[in-house]
Amino acid sequence: MGFKQFFDWLSGARTRTRPAPAAAIDPPVGALLPSDQTASRSGVRAILDAENLVEYNWFEDRYQHEYEAGILKVDSGWRVYYADEKAVALFDREYEDEGQALTKFLELARHNSSAWKKRRA
Repeated sequence: MGFKQFFDWLSGARTRTRPAPAAAIDPPVGALLPSDQTASRSGVRAILDAENLVEYNWFEDRYQHEYEAGILKVDSGWRVYYADEKAVALFDREYEDEGQALTKFLELARHNSSAWKKRRA
């Protein structure tokens, strides 16, 4: 997936000819996790470590950095974001369910890590 496609996906942009299916915009919980793991903090943390994912914010209470995926606990639930080269959030959403938030965070962290490695190459 290229940057434009990823940005369109993050912003919820739809094509003119036919709208994107809902699953392409917000995949179901567990779609990005192995079938034997649930979307728990320990499971996602193990995946982050095992896949050597970089540039993410794991529940740190601070402002987002450049090229960063993050997850935070907020009053109304969990905030998941993805920031661009100017540390501006391209994707910023709050979830009531921690499992959904962790799944979306893992998806963004995986994409960000592959993009980060390409930028550094």
